[in-house]
Amino acid sequence: MFRQIIYMCLLLLSAWLVVETSTAQQTTFGVGNYLKVIAGTGSSVYNGDYMLASSATLNSPSSVAFLESTGEILISDTSNHRIRKILTNGTITTIAGTGTAGYNGDNILATNAQLYYPYDIAVSQLSEIIIAEFGNRIRKILTNGTITTIAGTSVGDGAYNGDFIPSTSANVKNPNAVAISQLGEVIIAGVAVDQIGQVYISVLSHSRIRKILTNGTITTIAGIGSNGYNGDGILGTMAKIFSPRGITVNQLGEVFFADSVNFRVRKISTSGIISTFAGTGNQLFNGDGLLGNSTNLSPHGVSINQLGEIFIADTNYNYIRKIVPCPLNSTQSGSDCNCFEGYFGYGTSCNLFNCNGVRYDSSGVCSSHGFCYAYNACSCQDHYNGSYCQEYSCFGISNSQPNVCSGFGKCTAKDECTCNSGYLNSTCSMFKCNNILKTDVNVCSSKGNCIAPNNCSCQTGYSGADCETFNCFGVSSSSRLVCSSIGECTAPDTCTCPTSDVTTYNKDCSAINKQNNGTNLSAQSDQTTILVAVLVPTLFIVILIIVIFVIIIIVLINRNRAKEATLNIDTVNPSEEELKSFTQSTMISDFPSQYTSSSKESQNDPMDRYTNLVKIGQGGSVFKVNDTKCNNEVKAIKVVRFDNHEDLNVAMREGIQLLKMNHPNVLKVNDFFIGNGQILCIDMTYYEMGDLNRLITGSKFCSELLIAQILFQSCSALDYIFINFG
Repeated sequence: MFRQIIYMCLLLLSAWLVVETSTAQQTTFGVGNYLKVIAGTGSSVYNGDYMLASSATLNSPSSVAFLESTGEILISDTSNHRIRKILTNGTITTIAGTGTAGYNGDNILATNAQLYYPYDIAVSQLSEIIIAEFGNRIRKILTNGTITTIAGTSVGDGAYNGDFIPSTSANVKNPNAVAISQLGEVIIAGVAVDQIGQVYISVLSHSRIRKILTNGTITTIAGIGSNGYNGDGILGTMAKIFSPRGITVNQLGEVFFADSVNFRVRKISTSGIISTFAGTGNQLFNGDGLLGNSTNLSPHGVSINQLGEIFIADTNYNYIRKIVPCPLNSTQSGSDCNCFEGYFGYGTSCNLFNCNGVRYDSSGVCSSHGFCYAYNACSCQDHYNGSYCQEYSCFGISNSQPNVCSGFGKCTAKDECTCNSGYLNSTCSMFKCNNILKTDVNVCSSKGNCIAPNNCSCQTGYSGADCETFNCFGVSSSSRLVCSSIGECTAPDTCTCPTSDVTTYNKDCSAINKQNNGTNLSAQSDQTTILVAVLVPTLFIVILIIVIFVIIIIVLINRNRAKEATLNIDTVNPSEEELKSFTQSTMISDFPSQYTSSSKESQNDPMDRYTNLVKIGQGGSVFKVNDTKCNNEVKAIKVVRFDNHEDLNVAMREGIQLLKMNHPNVLKVNDFFIGNGQILCIDMTYYEMGDLNRLITGSKFCSELLIAQILFQSCSALDYIFINFG
């Protein structure tokens, strides 16, 4: 039996030793001319190490294993109580055991540790070596050469003492095989190790297959502790098995073991269900070329290669048998394997498939947002859905919906909108009109709604890109002629007109004569209004030029006088008191007699408020008065006579313009009104220093400082008038 197991493992290690004689699922291999002795001489007496393996003696070698990391071969030299290793140069050496049967402790160098009939070996992906000793222990050689016990106690008679306990406290009687699963668990039967280090053990005397988890706990995965066979398709922990021996684990984590006295190779699925993989329960040889579950076997050893092919040591008939299973994603029809729909591959494999026409391992499969795990079956990443992960959402709305990204952008990834030009924020729901957010109260000049980027929907009566424009009776609010040039256009068709006791106004501030029963005078005054609007700024400019020339002439005359009087102008520096000294003449004359009398013609005459009238200035009828309505404040009153309403309108427009002016170098008008006798009175602020003529009269010279101040103040006043009323 042991020779068949050795031959089977060697066949797996050296592909050139294998000769297939059939393409059917089961193949017989002749061992005569195709085997090569790599260790042993035929003698059983130990003759040392560090020699060619072909010259070294072995005593009942029971198992071999392959160190993939180094390419070296391991041998359980059972009756020599050693684990031997054949180096890549062909030399043999001992890596565990002293040659003396027994147990002398753990956590020592494996070469100093006693072993008791080491029966089976397996290698984990970490290159740790698992040993099944017939002395009721499972040992492990670490990569640093230290040996330790991972299962078994060798205390008492080795009777079964339960599961779900630390494996080092569990009895494992006569373990003859181990395997290691992909999860690192140890399965006890023979010894096998999966890809992540789980160890599987077959316990011959307990009729159980046991597993050591990576956390060190031991459990049973097949067998109930009594010999026999009670069928398949049930949980392995409910099935009877009889003398389990060789064991192996495939890449899927499925466990195969030789149920030797039941003459079957059994399989334990990853869900724990047991089934017969090969054998009929009859050991009589019935030939090759049959399906595995129709072939009679007497199995003791079992192994599997990376292609999933199962090798069986058919001990009683001295054969190594091979079962080639149908590949994944295929079904068997007679002696052929047919790929499932949508699957394909190279040779006899069916391992390739597509999702929506894209190969499963392509970077663009499943729309690059998932992985293709089966034919037309995508597993999508979070937030992606659809048959091929082609759908995703932006803030709860699928990218295929027209209203995604507020209908003004594209959903390019989960919660990522690429907005159209002019649209803002993460959902493309925000935009601006003239650089003001649509939600701002000032957008569209507060006279409309911002309905799209730079698109204002204006209220009735308003227009323009920013709803900034409106008209008053057909004239733009920004025109000088709006509201008949005397009012203010404050809203569409809404003029604010001046107030007057004599004149009332239409809605557009055109005058209506009360004495003429409301006759519209606007037509009569239109030409005058246009003339005034054009001539007033021009008149101010002409006056400024004249003033400048007069000042220059005066300066020149004074300088000449100073020279004639041998006066050194450079040394003259009049004091501030000299600049402010003026003579004031007081004369009460030329004022209408009705306003100089203590008796008044009418108790309602607006001139009643003024007292102490004194004529001042040279520019006409201007009087210094005390205003009783303003705590006797000193003011200046200018009296203007008018002959008709046209003259009155012109004078009042001038007065309205002056009322609006507020500048320190412009005469301040406080009020104006119509008195008795067709007189227009203008209430002005009184200036103690008098006029310009008074400042320079009587002086022999004007200093450059004074001239500069006069010019600066005059220009400042004209600039103010031009900007605000030009």
